[in-house]
Amino acid sequence: MTPLLLLCLLPNQAAPAAEATPARSAQSSGAEWTSFLGPPQTLAARSAESLPLEWTPEQVAYTIDLEGYGQSSPVVHGGQIYVTTVEGPNKETCRVAAYALEDGRKLWTQDTENPMPVENNVYVSRAAPTPAADDRGVVAFFEGLRLVAYTPEGTERWNRDLAADYGPGEADFGLSASLAQDAAHVFVHVETKQSPYLLAVAKATGETVWKVPGLDSSTWASPLLIEGPEGSPHLVVSAKGSVAGFDPETGERLWRLDGLIGNTSNSPYPAGGSTFLIGGSGGRMDPDGPATNALFEITKQSDGFACEKRWEAERGRSSFGSPVAADGLAYFVNRSGAVFAYDLETGEPAFTKRVAESSWATPLVIGSRIYFVGKDGETTVVGTGPDFETIGGGRVWPVANEPSGRRFGSGPLQYAGVAAGDTLLIRAGQTLYAVRK
Repeated sequence: MTPLLLLCLLPNQAAPAAEATPARSAQSSGAEWTSFLGPPQTLAARSAESLPLEWTPEQVAYTIDLEGYGQSSPVVHGGQIYVTTVEGPNKETCRVAAYALEDGRKLWTQDTENPMPVENNVYVSRAAPTPAADDRGVVAFFEGLRLVAYTPEGTERWNRDLAADYGPGEADFGLSASLAQDAAHVFVHVETKQSPYLLAVAKATGETVWKVPGLDSSTWASPLLIEGPEGSPHLVVSAKGSVAGFDPETGERLWRLDGLIGNTSNSPYPAGGSTFLIGGSGGRMDPDGPATNALFEITKQSDGFACEKRWEAERGRSSFGSPVAADGLAYFVNRSGAVFAYDLETGEPAFTKRVAESSWATPLVIGSRIYFVGKDGETTVVGTGPDFETIGGGRVWPVANEPSGRRFGSGPLQYAGVAAGDTLLIRAGQTLYAVRK
């Protein structure tokens, strides 16, 4: 997941709050969503039947009023929800907060300073990169190039100022690349106008393991680990005009494919084996113009690896949310909420239907359901498969709360949907909503 309008915070260091102790109840065991796009679909599917299908604002289990504003997805581990925000007229404060998944009570907050403050407005990223969580706690990245790690109890483990280490950098509308992770590393994609780079950092120490040049292009997409043809993962990154794969152990670039169009916002999405989807938009002035919406495959060559386009969606277009794969189909959602579905193997069109709203969040695939989290408050739940069927949905705030004559930047926006056990978490800029059956 990941939107064009992004965020970064610059908070002062604060001692962990003593409101409560971390919750690790039996109820929350197995309720994990530890990074951008969450766990593999086979694991996420286990919670499908326990998630709500229909809901109203009155059925929200709890609501968390967040301190500051953010566009990142929450992550969940060990019964705790981690959320990032930024605050201040120039995003001076970068904040990480932890809440109990069971009832939403605040466990702790930590602030750190933004190394590169910039005016806080709707046209720049605002705490857009999604953090990564594991048994050690959480690692958070902010668009001001702050990279910081905390224990589950809120104690700072290490803190990096990447602007001081590698130089400041500008990016149109800010940075939004979420963290990818494996057991030992977090991977940071810093695609700025000056000396873009890709970075692997040891989660245990915060030390740089390797640093290599980026793609030298514009992107608001996030890197993702995709299985390679020999079973080893490739760290796949996408930027305007190009997609490339790197060895996560060494940083060596394994392959690069150029000639793509409009792939500035959508992240790679695993589609089974060594294949992945990339989405694209024709742009703000011509959203239905030429764009690359396609299935790609990483292949083994005699001299290394390559990436090939398997098929391209002739009519499919994407908004800020990435395309997804489910039940043998690929789904692309455009700016008006039209869903274009294609056979994942052949690329043949399956259907074109419409959901309630455009989705800035990447659709949430859980088992045989897809949750299309609409940007203006309406979520549509659709069953997977060749026959399009709306099977549920709902809102977390009343329609009456919507501003009249809604304009860009006015009113709340839904940026992400996350499944954690029996809980559906929906993140708006300043609020986190928990929905249960």
